[in-house]
Formats: sequence, C-alpha cells, structure tokens
Amino acid sequence: LPPYSPDLNPIEKTWGNIKKHLRKALLVYETFWAALLSYAGFN
Repeated sequence: LPPYSPDLNPIEKTWGNIKKHLRKALLVYETFWAALLSYAGFN
C-alpha cells in the first residue's frame, strides 16, 4: 500500500462529493456562495 492512498482517505471522498455537487449547483445558482449553501442544506 502506498504511503498516501486517496481511495482510503475519507476526506478525499467528502471533498469529491462537495465538488460534484457544486459543479451541478453552479449551473442553477448565480453565485458560488448560494451553491455552497445549497449543499449545506441552507437553501
């Protein structure tokens, strides 16, 4: 096993999910902030 394996690092998967959501949300929302808040469930 290599010293660094992104497949086994949970934060890598979390950031991947956030980035995937933001890519989709930025097509709908006007600003990055609104897209980020939509991921957090505030919108």
